[in-house]
Amino acid sequence: MWDFHAVIRYEPLLLAAFYRTVLITVEVVVFGSIGGVVLGAMQVAPNAAFRWLSRSMIEILLAVPALVLIIWIYYCPPMFFAHGRGTLSGMSAAVAALSMSLAAFVAVSARAGLQSVPFGQVEAAYCCGLSRWEAARDIVFPQAWRRAWPAIVAQYITAYKLSTLASVVAVDELLHAGSDVIAQTYRPLEVYTIIAVIFCITTI
Repeated sequence: MWDFHAVIRYEPLLLAAFYRTVLITVEVVVFGSIGGVVLGAMQVAPNAAFRWLSRSMIEILLAVPALVLIIWIYYCPPMFFAHGRGTLSGMSAAVAALSMSLAAFVAVSARAGLQSVPFGQVEAAYCCGLSRWEAARDIVFPQAWRRAWPAIVAQYITAYKLSTLASVVAVDELLHAGSDVIAQTYRPLEVYTIIAVIFCITTI
């Protein structure tokens, strides 16, 4: 029989973990968006070296699963430094890895948005006397942003759900806290159902 009463008394623990999950997501969205815009801009830069570097970074980040990236960033850097230097906390490693992963997807969406703006509009802006920066600010960026925004929001939602991967490096987010509650109550179905409902309510 289902018994949610055994789990409800752990509500403060789950709420604190949910707050930590939201915090991870906010940090990932901020850093990932900044990184994605930079990579996306490098993709359309006149300098070939910038385009090559951006393309290489995006391809690598798209190919490596977020979970693998989290584990690598958490465990591998200390191996390259003496006396444990380079060690990151689980929270920092998770945020860094998820931000890098999100940046690659944002960059792809940003590039697609930029490339969707007809070049004829840019040429028309030049003919009207606008500088390159003014044309980008007033003509290209507003249209690119509107077209890329739905895809970017979808990636933000995915980043929110992927925050549960931080549990593998002992970050006390919602899934990790749920495991602790299960260890105390032996009620995995109820705990995972509550976690699933929380994600459904906050993403739909």
